[in-house]
Amino acid sequence: MRTIVFSPLGSLRYGTSIRANYLIDGLIKNGYKTSCYEMGIASKHTFMDSVRIRSAASIPLLPSRFNKAEMVFFEGIPFVPNKKRTNIMVNYLKKAKTQKKKIVLDLYDDPTFQRRDLLGYNLNAGDWEPVRNAFIESADAVLFPSKSMMDYYVKIGVATAKRCHVVMNASDPSHFREAPAPGNCVIGLLTGFGAGRGLEMLIDAFASVEGEIGDAELRVGCSA
Repeated sequence: MRTIVFSPLGSLRYGTSIRANYLIDGLIKNGYKTSCYEMGIASKHTFMDSVRIRSAASIPLLPSRFNKAEMVFFEGIPFVPNKKRTNIMVNYLKKAKTQKKKIVLDLYDDPTFQRRDLLGYNLNAGDWEPVRNAFIESADAVLFPSKSMMDYYVKIGVATAKRCHVVMNASDPSHFREAPAPGNCVIGLLTGFGAGRGLEMLIDAFASVEGEIGDAELRVGCSA
């Protein structure tokens, strides 16, 4: 099946699109002929770094590859404050729907939670919710990184359970060196460091049960 993917892969060097990278690799390994476009590039934005400039050279091929595709895979929903990009991506969504292509949406993040928990302010729901609802309602399948997130969207009536699937985040084991198992109980966490990511809650929870576990350790590896 020919698949076109709109993805934020340009942010891979910042560690924000590892999930997108794995999902696209999975499509390719399972026999999907895949063309990938960064959401920014597909929206005709100008970038300065050489990787994005090189990928911009494929922009003239986008319309024909889109028309030939049988499935459209959206990695996330366009970033709402960027009106130009949002409008262009919504138009691709409408065109895919009109052409009766299979539409898959990976809802790996919710900007309303991100802004509230990480940055301390609320996103304008009037900007975000209509775009979010249009993408979810049009999708033949919606992917979520956790069951709790999926259940939330089903509960508020935005998504229907039969179209929802949980695809949890994971890391490639080949990235890690083998080491002997620790002699004592070790709880480990690899994460980005920032407010609202649950790190403070984990540390508080560990402190409250530390005496009951004995020689347990909490080890946290963070990227700032």
